Amino acid sequence: MARSPLDQIVRVPQDPHRWDRAPSMHDLKPPDIAKTLLSFASVRTVSPPPGIVERMCERALKIVDTFQPVDIAALFRAMATLKYLPDPRLLMALTERATVCAKAFKPGDVADLFWSFPTLGLKIDRTLFAALSNKIGLTLHHYAGKTAVNTLWAVARMQLRREIGLIHGLVQQIQDKPELLTPMDVGMAMWSFAALGIQDLTAGITQELVEASCEDRRINDFGPMDLCSLMRSMVLCGYTPTKDQFQTLYRRTLLLMGVFEGSAVAMFLWSVAMLDGTLDYKMREEFKLKLHNAPAFSFYECGDVLWACSFLEIQLDPHVWNNIWKRALAGVADCDSTSLSNIMFAHASFRTKPEQALLDVIKERITEIIPEFEPDELANLTWAMGVLGCESPEALTNAQQNNSVAATKHPCYRIQTKEVSQRLCLCCRACCAQSAKVAKVEYVSRAVRCVRCTVSKANRTLRQHARVSSGAMVSVLFIWCYARTHI
Repeated sequence: MARSPLDQIVRVPQDPHRWDRAPSMHDLKPPDIAKTLLSFASVRTVSPPPGIVERMCERALKIVDTFQPVDIAALFRAMATLKYLPDPRLLMALTERATVCAKAFKPGDVADLFWSFPTLGLKIDRTLFAALSNKIGLTLHHYAGKTAVNTLWAVARMQLRREIGLIHGLVQQIQDKPELLTPMDVGMAMWSFAALGIQDLTAGITQELVEASCEDRRINDFGPMDLCSLMRSMVLCGYTPTKDQFQTLYRRTLLLMGVFEGSAVAMFLWSVAMLDGTLDYKMREEFKLKLHNAPAFSFYECGDVLWACSFLEIQLDPHVWNNIWKRALAGVADCDSTSLSNIMFAHASFRTKPEQALLDVIKERITEIIPEFEPDELANLTWAMGVLGCESPEALTNAQQNNSVAATKHPCYRIQTKEVSQRLCLCCRACCAQSAKVAKVEYVSRAVRCVRCTVSKANRTLRQHARVSSGAMVSVLFIWCYARTHI
């Protein structure tokens, strides 16, 4: 019996180094290419042979006119899963082919295609999007469960907020058929509500999803990342769990504690702190043990873990500090402005100065990317440097002074200097070494969120609720920090 081209190319492998790929490359058909790349994506412990993905994409470009909708969607999904960005010519050809046969796409194929574009860091072609949106409108009743969530998530990731009709239809499908959602779908749906800025309009749906997820028959299906995704989404949507819901989530967390990895630990602790939760003695000890085992944190997660531990009163021993400093030192070269601001703020909350090697590299990185810092990030950095008694880089000082001058010209800036210290302590009690997450400060009878709550990248959607420009807050923070370090 003759072997198919797919059999000759893919032997998902007992011996991953034995691949017979060259003889039949020219015989590959679109379904063979998509299935082969998807098989590479599914076997994550085995890397594709060098050059095989590139050669298969070259073959796809030659026969792109024969691709059917299911093949296009599968190929995009495989490339997104492999994090492989193909030749622009292939992307353009596949986009044009998808536009031509948009009417033949099935709901699952549309969801895969929509999911793939933001996952690859691409924006979808407007002509293709219009064609697929029309198709979704005609078959909206078939969008349910993961299909609806993936499509809505992609719309949110691509920031297509003006597609009100499409968004409303997908949200309605999620609300009508919540029983079809998997645990991860719940978190993705709530994240999408927040990213699209409709969390206030979908508060009822959010409450229904959380209540259903916390039922005994559903919560047992949640894995570590499912739990963390759900809790992070609660933060972003502004939903505060009840005491019973907290206890349900904690019980499930304790059962899964053995399989919590670095990202899950960081996300869970950050979420509990942002939700104004508390951990009992047993939970704190379990997480102290997890942190002692040196989980692999990214630079951004190091800042979140430190801040959350400060808020939740989890004491860190020197071994944990050394591990976090090593992780941070390894990732500081590629970190962004938000991560730098967060990690310095976290050290200041603990009143613990970073080791000198890390601090020197952080100062160099601040100078390199100073134009990227937003006003509240500059304010947090300046405050942290003052609290820790560190000398601020000249670039940071100049940037903060420029922002302070601009803020004082804003009509909302009406605060007297003598009131600054008192007002700041009300806003962010970390300034006074007290534990607090959010408190309100009056600026001309207006309320603004705590700086820490607005600076986190994952929580940036909360900024739109602040009723006063961040410029006034920045100026106040700068004056207070200057007073702390110079008077």
